[in-house]
Amino acid sequence: MAQPRVTAAGAGLLLVIAGFCLPMMLGLREPELRSDEAIYSYGVERILDTGHWLTPRNIPDDGPFLEKPPLNMWIAAAAIKLGLPRDELGLRFFDGVFGALGFLYVYLIGQRLAGPGGGLVAALMLFTMHLLAFDHGLRSNNMEAAVFLSYCGGIFHFARWAEAGPAGRARGDAVAVAAYFVLGFMTKFVAALFLPFVCALALAWRPDHDGWALVRARLREWWLPLALVLVGCVPWFAYETWLFGAFFWRVIFGAHVFQRFTSSLDPTHVHPWYFYITTTWHELTHADSAIIAVAGGARLLYVALHDRSWVARLVVLWGVVPMALISIGTSKLPHYAYPFWPPIGLGAGMAYMWAVGQLDARVGKWIVETLATRVPARWMSWSLREGGARQVALVAIVGLIALAVVTFIHGPLRFEYHGTVWFKNGSVVRPIFFAAILAGLAGHARNLVRLLGAVLLMLFLPLGAYANEFENIGAIDHPIRTTRDCIADVHASGVPAGTSILAASGDVFHHGYYFYLWRLGPWIGLEKFDQALALEHLTAPGEQTPVLIARPDYDALVASLPPAPADPSTEDDTTRELRATLKNGGLRYDQNIAILLPGPYRGCAQRILKDGGWPLWDKPAGK
Repeated sequence: MAQPRVTAAGAGLLLVIAGFCLPMMLGLREPELRSDEAIYSYGVERILDTGHWLTPRNIPDDGPFLEKPPLNMWIAAAAIKLGLPRDELGLRFFDGVFGALGFLYVYLIGQRLAGPGGGLVAALMLFTMHLLAFDHGLRSNNMEAAVFLSYCGGIFHFARWAEAGPAGRARGDAVAVAAYFVLGFMTKFVAALFLPFVCALALAWRPDHDGWALVRARLREWWLPLALVLVGCVPWFAYETWLFGAFFWRVIFGAHVFQRFTSSLDPTHVHPWYFYITTTWHELTHADSAIIAVAGGARLLYVALHDRSWVARLVVLWGVVPMALISIGTSKLPHYAYPFWPPIGLGAGMAYMWAVGQLDARVGKWIVETLATRVPARWMSWSLREGGARQVALVAIVGLIALAVVTFIHGPLRFEYHGTVWFKNGSVVRPIFFAAILAGLAGHARNLVRLLGAVLLMLFLPLGAYANEFENIGAIDHPIRTTRDCIADVHASGVPAGTSILAASGDVFHHGYYFYLWRLGPWIGLEKFDQALALEHLTAPGEQTPVLIARPDYDALVASLPPAPADPSTEDDTTRELRATLKNGGLRYDQNIAILLPGPYRGCAQRILKDGGWPLWDKPAGK
């Protein structure tokens, strides 16, 4: 019976799954929910609390959430309803799945453009762009993973549809394009509209100018996908229009599309037209992948224009057109660009495989010709006989190259057992030298050149950045979650204490504080700092509560303290209690916000510091 063979494409697929897809699913409970992620997660929580699915609730006023369609919230809520834990893992699980599927599609597109190696390099480039994976990125409940997948999957299936005949698979690809459009549109609304626009432009840029003829000839394959889009998108918009009328459209389109594009909802989001260029460049330079990215852009354009590759043209349009259009708008955030970064990785994969091919075609060919003319035939005759000698030689060559690579990365190697040195190597050149001799004698010279070329060109790939990003997975960072758990423990203990949370400085900058702490008791939010009220919450016996406070208000509170007396017993109880809280019962969540934990809550401080909190400021701001 024939033994199954693992093809290069199959091996590449396994490497992508192990190296990029599985990491998307690891450590999803870290870090805790912050900013926009807390907003969307609150919507999921309220769906589960109230059973009202069509109109999720908004944080912190519990009003209707109308700024985006709720498909991503529905998916997370359904997953938890069906058994996933009601915590960060359950909230983020399908974001991780979507991110993993996105990487698979990037690999498959890269394989079409430059073989399995090209797909692997493309996935590596994207994984090492830190923002994409870890900052409002694919591993968080921020809706980015669904939109990222909608573009990666939509582009792949559209390319397959356009290059296939009018068969069942082509119809399936058209349905897949429509399904991915619905996923993106019902997650972030107009953010998905670039997908059909790019596909239409790509049809117009077909090398043989048959794009529209192709559509006319196979238009029947799109009736079912178009029906799927209407069924998937229209009902929710119709329902919210019936419920809220023009107010709904003023929110979802007037404010969150038109106003964002022409002015801003937040002045800090206004950036110059080149913001996405500089942000992308920063990510590439941070990962040490700028050189291969630039080479990849050049290679992608060359193949699109000179070689007239339609798939390459589709990828060029995917990367250039949406980025140019979103750069026109005033409000800009890095995550708006995430769905349009895959072409950077795909171009890098093409450049890498082209360079490997050039070494193989030029250097490898020269070595083979030299061996044929300079080395006596009897020296190589053994490698031509039937048997396993040539295969054994190949294994030895790979082992020697691996030894050189490990020595280069690790430094000199030395293995001892019971005081006896069994093996040592401190040279990179020596194993490569012996591998070259063995390769020449065994007829593997060309394979050696290909292998060495691939290894040397890896110096231009962000392998170090991959290791750094992998270390970020699951890193402990949940001080607010620990605050919630510790405060709940204090309440459960029955000690006399207040049960509210005072947001003493009004706006506490991100909604994660409210998300984690609002269930612990009444949330008291102030429009401006009230020092007397803050002191009451921090010092009233039996009624003390945690107080969230911004840096300027904290400095004012510290400045109000009189100098410490020589004899602490002479100080009044209120001042002594405040001084103790500031010394041992407070910590920062970031550069701007701290929490003060008075009386029975004071013991939480060390526990929170261990899980990612920072010590309180030791000097007033500006000092």
